[in-house]
Amino acid sequence: MKHLEATHGRSSIKTETTEGNKRRKVEVVNATKASALFKNDPKRFYEMLWTHLVIPKLLPLGFCENDKVQHFVKCSGSPIGKHLPTRKRLHHLIFKVYHATKEGFRTDLRKIKASCPLPIFHLNVDLWTSKTSKDKYVGIRIIFVDAQWRMDISILAIKRFCPGSAKYKSFRLSEVLHSWVIDVLAEFGFLPSDIAGSTSDGGDLRAKFFHGNSADSNETHQKRKRATKVERARQKALDRQFVNNTKLRAERLARLAVLQIQHPQLADVPDGVAMVDEPLIKNEVENEDKSARQLHYHRACYTCKIKFRALHHFYDRLCPSCAELNFKKRTQTADLRGHIAIVTGARVKIGYEITLKLLRSGAVVVATTRFPKDAAFRFAKEKDFEVWKGRLHIYGMDFRDLGVIDKFMNHIDSTYHRLDILINNATQTIRRPVHYYKHLLKCEVAPVPESMPEVNELLCGNAKLLDNACTGESVEKNSSKNANENISLFVDATPASVQLSQIPLIAEDEHSSETEALFPIGQVDNNQQQVDLRTSNSWTQKINQIETMELVEVFAINTMAPFLLNKRAIPLLEASSNTRRFIINVSAMEGKFYRSKTPNHPHTNMAKAAANMMTRTCGADLALKGIFMNSVDTGWINDENPRDAAVRIASSHNFQTPLDEIDAAARVLDPIFCLHEEGNTVEPIYGKFLKDYTISEW
Repeated sequence: MKHLEATHGRSSIKTETTEGNKRRKVEVVNATKASALFKNDPKRFYEMLWTHLVIPKLLPLGFCENDKVQHFVKCSGSPIGKHLPTRKRLHHLIFKVYHATKEGFRTDLRKIKASCPLPIFHLNVDLWTSKTSKDKYVGIRIIFVDAQWRMDISILAIKRFCPGSAKYKSFRLSEVLHSWVIDVLAEFGFLPSDIAGSTSDGGDLRAKFFHGNSADSNETHQKRKRATKVERARQKALDRQFVNNTKLRAERLARLAVLQIQHPQLADVPDGVAMVDEPLIKNEVENEDKSARQLHYHRACYTCKIKFRALHHFYDRLCPSCAELNFKKRTQTADLRGHIAIVTGARVKIGYEITLKLLRSGAVVVATTRFPKDAAFRFAKEKDFEVWKGRLHIYGMDFRDLGVIDKFMNHIDSTYHRLDILINNATQTIRRPVHYYKHLLKCEVAPVPESMPEVNELLCGNAKLLDNACTGESVEKNSSKNANENISLFVDATPASVQLSQIPLIAEDEHSSETEALFPIGQVDNNQQQVDLRTSNSWTQKINQIETMELVEVFAINTMAPFLLNKRAIPLLEASSNTRRFIINVSAMEGKFYRSKTPNHPHTNMAKAAANMMTRTCGADLALKGIFMNSVDTGWINDENPRDAAVRIASSHNFQTPLDEIDAAARVLDPIFCLHEEGNTVEPIYGKFLKDYTISEW
């Protein structure tokens, strides 16, 4: 017999084991916090005792160490709860867990009878489930409270059933209630004789259980609960299906399915751009039954946070009004013919979509990236490439080398003599080892095929800026470790930005078999980026885990490079004949102060906050010159967690980010497009932090 005692007002909870007439102490648990809970909230104290003291003592009764005992103590809803005063303290509390022996139960009831002549008691039947074997354990819980407010709870482990057995399938609660427990309780006067005498048919006795309802009523109630549970599961499954059928999610899931066929051994997450035919979607929406998009359960809008059930045809995490606004903004444009724009970090994701939008608006775009040839091949695959290929110029730039910024801006000055738009999009959020970029080397060092002369045309301006940051010897030395040995590096034709990507700076950059395993050859994600199988990255690291060189890189790319670009761009912006010029510092929620923070990625938060302060400080002064500078949050477009965590979240919660890269690009360009679209009817926005197309706090 297990005997556990908890006395309020003392500093410990004692647990003891009774074996015959011998008694020995098992453990002492600090109960200072428990006393505080006990004083103000007895119910929570009972739950704490049950979780930390009673359940562990059930293990010797046949439970395995890995078994999970599920139980909830509910005083307020049970008959005993009616007798517990709200503000009165229980001075003594005893839990006892018995084997299913009649004599052991009778012996202890004799002691209770002696100390508690007229107790208030309550019987309840408990069901425990074994996590490992899935067996079911049925027992009876009996609660006594005497006039001195001493509580005694006895747990009797009565029966054990296997879920597949016939006994389990035919088991009814009345079988336990008719057991010898009732006879023993009646024997000691804890049950009135008329109730005890009716145990043969169980009619009057069962009326005392199930909160005063009959067994048949209780069975009906349980069936109704089970039916409700099944219906809720059905509704949730339907909602999941409706949500996954929205165009953004469906497009991502379709691409993910293709990737999983190609690489079934690797898990992936559904993200990336939804490339859909806008006119076709509009036609489908007009002919669609909108009642079919009504969810059974409410969802919270990502933007305005209100609850909604009407599902948009494209977004699943936006309410109807926010979804319509965002969907309209995806195709927003303006006439930017005659404008010259610089976009940094333009090879993939947000920068790529920003560049496309500007090109399709008629602007001349100077795009920077560390891997210019790869970027050129990506742009050349666009269906409308022939329309705007003459207005795109790609340059290889690594902003960790701050010295190249002056050379680059000198080249812009001598080539274009002016500037209208500067988009500081390049950023380092997750640092990748040099092995991550290994698959790009082959493209960058090899000559462009003769069948694609237009790619060389995109890179012709970059040829004038080739100024290798590394000597040929250093490149060859590092390439033997970090690059494909079968590739012959064309040093004279390779931008310094590509060479810098292969120089090891911290420990994880060093070549090893373990590193190679984390970046499997030929495995790419939805954005055709190298798969990264690391279990930890910059997003999950705390201040003591951040490498010094990574801190320097983040501030160089995220803060110092935009500062230098803005500084050199101002004279070029002033030289433009257009009356309204723009600087957009692409930012993120990590840089805001009015927001709760985790201890992770402090260096990224710091760098973004510093860039925001540049906007806050310089915005008003530049506006006097007709240069409108703002910081813009792109929205949540991808999960930065390590791959395993991201896959687990996506799988267990059916999670996808609410927006994609096109939505992010639309947010970045909205201050420019709106001002050109509405002309002089609106005042320009400057020196602000913009989120979801509106001004937000810093």
